[in-house]
Amino acid sequence: MFLYDSFSNYVKTITDKDLASWLPFPAYDSNKYSRGKVMVGAGSPSYPGAAVMCAKATQLSGAGYTEVFTAKRNVPLIQTARPSLVVRSFKQLNSCANPGRGCTGAFVFGPGIEASDLTAKTVLLGLIKGCSCPLLIDGGGFDHLPKEEFHQAVVERGRAGHVTVLTPHPGEAARLGIPFGIEPHDDFERTALELSECYKAIVVLKGPDTTIASKGTFVTVEEGTSALAKAGTGDVLAGFIGGFLAQGVDPFYACLLGVVLHARAGIIAAQSMGPICVCADDLLDMFPTSVMDLAAELDD
Repeated sequence: MFLYDSFSNYVKTITDKDLASWLPFPAYDSNKYSRGKVMVGAGSPSYPGAAVMCAKATQLSGAGYTEVFTAKRNVPLIQTARPSLVVRSFKQLNSCANPGRGCTGAFVFGPGIEASDLTAKTVLLGLIKGCSCPLLIDGGGFDHLPKEEFHQAVVERGRAGHVTVLTPHPGEAARLGIPFGIEPHDDFERTALELSECYKAIVVLKGPDTTIASKGTFVTVEEGTSALAKAGTGDVLAGFIGGFLAQGVDPFYACLLGVVLHARAGIIAAQSMGPICVCADDLLDMFPTSVMDLAAELDD
């Protein structure tokens, strides 16, 4: 992989050894808080599964403590599906949610959120304005960002030095571009860079190849597989990145690690099951292998 600036000038090569060096191995004296807390806002009433997959992904990528905020009716479902999660309703969420003193952390919002979910909409705006830890917005969050109050709040976050990560697919990227007059086109790198500049955010533009753009630089990951073209795989990716963010990995590299390891988990799953049969849940099962394979680079 190659890092470029906004004028497509080569900056440096990123090797697997570089990627492995960014893996957040826990210190001997770590505890669940020092390993990072992820708060996940996910799951309108019809989509508890998205919250489960995203939250489990944060745990697999190393976060020590994951707390899920969801629709009230989903609380017992998610608790049963994943007992290691702390699960609360959206109404129990402080709009200025942050991980707490002595604890690194991040917030992931959007998997399984419906545009009609007014409670979730209110929560999102409160997070954008009040959350100072890294905030990743995915899925249903993109139904609201084109609205002026929302995208202006994201811009102000960036200007204040707070990290925002946006993880759209091309259709969502087209909607995000409307307030800024960004026309849809086939140049992924250009689109990602323009959105990153306008929103003052890191943009992970997902597709067969995925481009990560921030502050005029970008990397394109060409390790995708059609096995990932299934519902829920984006929820899993958001969780992987969120887990790395919560552990204090540099935000750009947290995104890159998440994208690469997510793609490789898909490849491992396809090799085992065939590209037809892979589902989003299978990426969670294969992710540890992709991490261990990458970590082995440090032994060379």
